[in-house]
Amino acid sequence: SFPTRRSSDIRDQTGYLYIAEMDHSVIIKIDPILKTIGNFAGMYNNPGCVDDPFGSGSPSLTFPENVWIGSDQQIYIGDYGCGKAKIANTTSNLASLVYDNPYNLAPSIDAACKDHAGNILILDTYDGLYEVRAQDQVLVNLVSGDDLGVASAITTDADATHIYIAAKRQMLEYCLG
Repeated sequence: SFPTRRSSDIRDQTGYLYIAEMDHSVIIKIDPILKTIGNFAGMYNNPGCVDDPFGSGSPSLTFPENVWIGSDQQIYIGDYGCGKAKIANTTSNLASLVYDNPYNLAPSIDAACKDHAGNILILDTYDGLYEVRAQDQVLVNLVSGDDLGVASAITTDADATHIYIAAKRQMLEYCLG
């Protein structure tokens, strides 16, 4: 089934298209050459937060969104229902990025992206901007909610060196470096 609400999608270097299907708790993979559609990650209409519950190499997903691909061709899935970012290779073997969530982050649907250094940026609607550092998977606060205000979405430019945040009815830009 195709997504019934706005979803994010990405394309890998071989041309496969990955679509986050929030309504059914899965990531769909489309092969443009063979014109096939298949399940890439998650269990259709069976949401959950357990990693690899049946030994299949695929975790449960709740509300997968913010799908993006790294230069290493790893697929990153922001599952805001579980409060985790999950990483997958193109053969669908997945594992959650392990980080403590001491702030009880509740990111909105459009509130995660990856920067040029591989860090995952998570935007909490009311509590600011956080980063899961690539080198040690530690969660750190970058901008407080008081400084940022109510925020709804985050994205990067093509080089992933600038982030753009929709907050306070304006677009804010931060240079990463």
